[in-house]
Amino acid sequence: MTGRAKAPTQDRRRRDTRDRLVNAAVEVFRRRGPGGAGLAEVCKRGNTTKGVLSHHFPGGKAELLTAAIKQSSGEVSALLEDLIEQSPTVPKTIRAFFDTYADLLDADPNSGCPVAAAVVDSSAEDPEVRQLAAEAFFEWTRTIADALVEQGWRREAARQMATTTVAAAEGAILLARAGDDPDLVRQTGRWLARIASKVNATIPGHGSSGNGEGPLVDRSQRKPAETR
Repeated sequence: MTGRAKAPTQDRRRRDTRDRLVNAAVEVFRRRGPGGAGLAEVCKRGNTTKGVLSHHFPGGKAELLTAAIKQSSGEVSALLEDLIEQSPTVPKTIRAFFDTYADLLDADPNSGCPVAAAVVDSSAEDPEVRQLAAEAFFEWTRTIADALVEQGWRREAARQMATTTVAAAEGAILLARAGDDPDLVRQTGRWLARIASKVNATIPGHGSSGNGEGPLVDRSQRKPAETR
């Protein structure tokens, strides 16, 4: 009975320790990037030792980085899904998404995106890191695009808008950190939300892309536009 009781507890403690290390790594990489982060700092933030870290991540920093990318990717995906569920329109989702990151920068001006930082620091040396980052960006883009399609956008237009949103978010975060101005992120989000809301009215032919590809929005499925 005693042995059986201990096993689940030990497993849970191991998982808790590993999760704590990954969370610590995400925060450190977010601030410093993988190249500027040391394992000692991760251990300190995770309230553990290098020996424990090596036990959970025998591959060292590279293995810890892949775990951190996966976790960060999942967190952003979950945030997007929550915002989509809470917002009546995708433009409002986009604005809320950018506002969330601006709030993070208000609280910590050095807070960035660990996935983007991993691309800059490590992707040339580690194909796995590059692949994981690409998968993260793809998943975020897909989530936004699917929401646009549900609101009547054609798939290709939705994909382009979603790609622009993710690219703009990463760029805005970088500019905000460089200029110590989180409002740059908010401004970018507001403009993108406005574009997403008004795009069908601003293209030639009242909804035609002007290049033979048809309207950006499928009017037969379109939900009521956002009112401002």
